Amino acid sequence: MISIVIPAYNVGGYIKKTLLSVFSQSDDSFEIILVDDGSTDNTLEVVHRLLSEYHPQNVKLVRKENGGVSSARNRGIEEAGGRYILFLDGDDLIAPDLVQRLMPICYEIEPDIICWGYDIITDDMETLLKYEEKYAYEHQEMSGEVALRHMLQYRNMHICMGSALFKKELLDREKIRFTEGCTNGEDREFILKSLAVSNSVIFLAKTMFYYVQRKHSTTKSFNMKRFEAITAVERASRFIQEKNPELFSKLQTQIQYELILEQFLYNFNSCYAHLLKEQGMSYRKARKQLLHELENKWPGLNDRMLNLMKYYKGNNIKFLFRLKCFRISPLLYYWVLKTLKNL
Repeated sequence: MISIVIPAYNVGGYIKKTLLSVFSQSDDSFEIILVDDGSTDNTLEVVHRLLSEYHPQNVKLVRKENGGVSSARNRGIEEAGGRYILFLDGDDLIAPDLVQRLMPICYEIEPDIICWGYDIITDDMETLLKYEEKYAYEHQEMSGEVALRHMLQYRNMHICMGSALFKKELLDREKIRFTEGCTNGEDREFILKSLAVSNSVIFLAKTMFYYVQRKHSTTKSFNMKRFEAITAVERASRFIQEKNPELFSKLQTQIQYELILEQFLYNFNSCYAHLLKEQGMSYRKARKQLLHELENKWPGLNDRMLNLMKYYKGNNIKFLFRLKCFRISPLLYYWVLKTLKNL
């Protein structure tokens, strides 16, 4: 059986679509662990209405005080009775044949992780990006190490939280949980840790998950908490170094430099763009405010990232060019990315 863990916090306007996509599964070999993380809107009302209307089997509704998405997912892991766990957010969607396609693999092959393709869509179900437009789309059976190489080194594969099934035994044995209090990068940290200790990973060339990119997503806002994604990668880095030193040595450049610096560059540039476009600041004033707030929230982070850029020894020429642009000026970096995007 598969346990589908859904943390829910103030998603009254979205949870219906998510639950209906789960209720419509063609195979009922699953349970739903819905963890209400102290919602203050009508989330619970919507959930109770749907449960009364559709009478789904094997639904466990857990209510807890607000502790964040990581806390809610961890509670879901503890409540889960299935051999495998799928994590969905309260606005995600899955294909109706997802469970049906996964169950034979779970019983016949019993891999540590199963993953599949996903599309990014809008609230109105418009497709923004198909998985196969950016990554390889073919069935593969591999080790966790090979999967990490595909993700970090070759960059022809990607796993997001809702596009992977994790064996509960693996999570319990390796004591892998979400870092509570972390709301940015906690999913990437969890995935990296899990892959690092996985012996068998299967990728299915099938799109079965749909990530909804909402118009007012916090990923597009000015928020200093975004930079905790860097500390999340650093925790994953230490975990991999401890659990699998040989793997860490092979991917040290990708993990300790490229992955961490990419998080920093992406979040810095997004915050910078927000100050320029949404708040109408001048380039100089936006840079000054961003660096000031960054230093207040994350003392020394900017200097530490600049130092990493200085000593980057990888052979990724495009990445090296981006680093040099940022070191010259964040404004130059901003315009280079904007120009390349418009080409």
